[in-house]
Amino acid sequence: MTQADTERTLTEFFEQFPTISGMLQAILADEPLLVMEFRPSGTTLALDFSADPVRVTVNPAGTRGTVTMSATADVMRDLMLGTQAAAELLGDRQLMLRGGMYGMTKMLPLLQLSPPLFCDHLVTRVENDEEGEGGVRRKLTARGRRFAASVTERPWCAMAFIAGLGLGRLERSELQRALAAMARGMERTSPLLVEKKPPVRHTSAPHALDPPPVSRRRTTLLRMVDRSMFAVGVAAGVTRYKARIPIRPMRILGRMSDGIVRARETA
Repeated sequence: MTQADTERTLTEFFEQFPTISGMLQAILADEPLLVMEFRPSGTTLALDFSADPVRVTVNPAGTRGTVTMSATADVMRDLMLGTQAAAELLGDRQLMLRGGMYGMTKMLPLLQLSPPLFCDHLVTRVENDEEGEGGVRRKLTARGRRFAASVTERPWCAMAFIAGLGLGRLERSELQRALAAMARGMERTSPLLVEKKPPVRHTSAPHALDPPPVSRRRTTLLRMVDRSMFAVGVAAGVTRYKARIPIRPMRILGRMSDGIVRARETA
């Protein structure tokens, strides 16, 4: 895949973000403006998370982002897939950053959520290309899978909306953690991805940046939410990649996003 093809693939992926605007705005602090510059082509992509829905603009004029990332399209692809950490890319100077590390931390929830979604986007492109080049039998098989997906997606979307109603009542950091757990579950069966282990942090002494303590009941509840979301992610990955039913995770998360928005409006 050429750099131009990778840029086009990334752009098509980000153009789906308005579907999950409510979710993204709920997990990103201060609704930042992310600008991505592709080297060496100079193509610029701006993602305005303060707009409703999220506004994605190609080559905007005079836009200054809260965070500006500059890299080749291949590096941006690896960053979205999570196969390379942002800190590693920054250390190797493959990724250039304007806006400081504080601005970069605002984007971490997006980087945690994006790998399984971007993986699905890449797999879908390959499937569409193979279907277009295949014979009658392959096209009939693909049609059968799409029909199965249309039937399977309905209960998934209904459950996702109900889950969103519950998730919408969580605090921002709690919601970030729950969605990150779901993403890790999806990664278990997603091709192109490797399982990433969270960094080990010793907590023998309190830290100034630690969140305020919560009750034991709340802690138990949040642990159950995280495990449930992880299981949901695994189930979605198994349905998509093991059962080969081409459900659309972005559409399902769109319904979850609608539920989150509804819960916050009625809170």
